Amino acid sequence: MARFFAPSRCAVVALTAVLASCGGGGGNNATPNAPVTTPPATTPPAPTPAPVAFDPLPGTSSCARFAAGREGACGRGTPSFQDDIDAVLDDLLRTQAGLFENTGSGLRVRSTGQFYVALLQKLDQRGLCVNFDGEELQVKNSDGFNDQYHMITSDLILRRGESSYRATCAPASFPGPERGYAPKNGCTLPSSREITCGRESSQFITALGEAIDTVVREHPEFFDLSGRQPGPGWYKITNVGAYDTAVAEALKAKGLCSRHDGEELVVKGTNTLSEHFDISTAEGNIRRGDGSYRSTCYPAAF
Repeated sequence: MARFFAPSRCAVVALTAVLASCGGGGGNNATPNAPVTTPPATTPPAPTPAPVAFDPLPGTSSCARFAAGREGACGRGTPSFQDDIDAVLDDLLRTQAGLFENTGSGLRVRSTGQFYVALLQKLDQRGLCVNFDGEELQVKNSDGFNDQYHMITSDLILRRGESSYRATCAPASFPGPERGYAPKNGCTLPSSREITCGRESSQFITALGEAIDTVVREHPEFFDLSGRQPGPGWYKITNVGAYDTAVAEALKAKGLCSRHDGEELVVKGTNTLSEHFDISTAEGNIRRGDGSYRSTCYPAAF
């Protein structure tokens, strides 16, 4: 029977030395083993965030077929869209008479935001590309030129006919680049942006007062409750940032969308409009009631 012997420890050491000197026992032409390297760790690319959903500005669908505007030269000429504007105004006076109020000086526009939204929508339905730049109505049907119209006086009196026409710009000076949208801040509604803002009767003033009461009750540490107040419940604020955030959260608990933009608290229940409030005084106290209301924007500004 064949017998097998285990090599001694010394023989193993000697054999290992010979193999090492010969490149691993494969002959003098063998290639040395390459050193083992660990590949660097790779960080997977961050997923591309989904685009923020937003509501398009009303009255802008006809602008989709035109290029972005350029800095055009403007001068007074002959209005090209006066008949369209007058026809739309006649329609608004007939179908939305509540937007206007008869005065001794003419027709007063009761809600500039609702007026411009309706005006832009009806002109858009006529195939005209329209925009409101905060002061004047802009209208075009090509990229070659646009007309500018000033529709409302500083006293909110409606202008009609050629008295509303201001200038013609060539090439057309709008639309411009889109403005950014405010963070959604947990709001379930799409983001939105305003056409124009003005003072009206506040819809959310009662809800705001209740939200402030909630914050005072649940977070007394944000206030100096024993300090001097300019009015009942107008406590001195000791942590302004926390106060602003907490009021917005209290409004959200009521089913409203709200955020503080660094200057004003903004509130909306739909994207039809948003209301803007200044909820602290220059001296650092809570500001309450009608004095806190600043403006209403159409559509909602966030």
